[in-house]
Amino acid sequence: MPQFSPDVCIIESTYGVQIHQPRMVRERRFTDTVAQTVSHGGRVLIPAFALGRAQELLLILDEYWESHPELQHIPIYYASPLAKRCMAVYQTYINAMNDRIKSQYEVSNPFDFKHISPLKSLDLLEDVGPSVVMASPGGLQNKKNACIIPGYAMEGTLTKTIMNEPKEVTLMNGLVVPLNMRVHYISFSAHADFSQTSTFLNELRPPNIILVHGEANEMGRLKAKLQTQFSDQNVKVLSPKNCQTVEMFFKGEKVAKAVGKLAENTPKEGDPVSGMLVKKGFTYQLMTADDLHVYTQLSRGNVMQRQSVPYKGAFTVLRHRLQQMYEGVEPVLKAEFPSLKVHDKVTVIHEGTDYVLLQWISDPVGDMIADSMIAMILKLDAQSMRTRLESDEMKIVHSLLVSLFGDVILEEKQQILTLTVDGVTATVDHANKGIECKDESLKERIKLALRRIQTALYPLDS
Repeated sequence: MPQFSPDVCIIESTYGVQIHQPRMVRERRFTDTVAQTVSHGGRVLIPAFALGRAQELLLILDEYWESHPELQHIPIYYASPLAKRCMAVYQTYINAMNDRIKSQYEVSNPFDFKHISPLKSLDLLEDVGPSVVMASPGGLQNKKNACIIPGYAMEGTLTKTIMNEPKEVTLMNGLVVPLNMRVHYISFSAHADFSQTSTFLNELRPPNIILVHGEANEMGRLKAKLQTQFSDQNVKVLSPKNCQTVEMFFKGEKVAKAVGKLAENTPKEGDPVSGMLVKKGFTYQLMTADDLHVYTQLSRGNVMQRQSVPYKGAFTVLRHRLQQMYEGVEPVLKAEFPSLKVHDKVTVIHEGTDYVLLQWISDPVGDMIADSMIAMILKLDAQSMRTRLESDEMKIVHSLLVSLFGDVILEEKQQILTLTVDGVTATVDHANKGIECKDESLKERIKLALRRIQTALYPLDS
């Protein structure tokens, strides 16, 4: 805690008004769930993407396996090349760890796991019995199996959907599949819960609180709760949207002398004045950034950022998506390559056939816009690659069904496949994922075949 109360506190709101269980309770629930599942012959999937949390959970599992010899024949895998590379970083900077890890390192390297193996490819997974996998591979369609969600799940994601344990879920490819595994939510997130946030703010007592880093609904609930908590203390709670300007007013007057270009025109009462406030001793001067070197020994500098982002789609598609996300998207006239200026901050240049170039002067707003654009372009490029794959998908599905059932007729434009097995006809509507067949046994065989084909084509969709 600082020695004085600040004027403004900017604080995250990821978990809103949710309350975490005590740490020891969560660890016990986690290890008990894993042990019970594998002891009954099931498999455990742990989708852990956050670096740090992945290593944390692997440490817990490795220690638990070490103290339970009866489980040591059951393999534990982590299928993340990034997490594996990060292990080297953790091992390099052991001196930056807490005392527990340092003392453990003196005996043995805590990140050289004894009971856990990295999984370079899903093809190397020996899926013949109970196991623990930290990754996001295909669905676990068996009631003996379990998925443990160890962190925050965003609205609209498959993770958030399965937390409610519906009977069926829809995958990214539109395929509807039954959910036949148990789902446990045991949060090991580093983000604060409401108890921690409210206690911190109650001790800090800032007159202005700005909520950031949160999903809109959770942020709204937290704002309402904090307003109730500080209702008698005249505390202002704000939850601005991205790029939204926040204005705050503070008591106390300071007099600053405008110099240089700012002094050329006298502003009217109430007009905003934008410049840099420079304090020297007990005097304040207000000036433009261009005048900084004239009135002080300081100088101004800019950092030009340039980043190439993979993109093989059409530039018109990219422009349309940018216009959906940002208000100010304008073409750059007389440019050597097709170019757009976004929010008057970031320039996108279609310089190559398989990439675009982002260029901007680094500042907080420009950096944020560039970050969101890079994420959007990468997602758009992935969707473009998927579309190209799906254009060949019908032929692949047709040839695989021929190898399984023999007589299969493909109507490519309508995306209809007609199968005849032992005089029984079945129709597969590939576009709508529907099957028409009077013979229920054959229908189930086709449904199973299509599900396996889909898993082979898109192994990470679920």
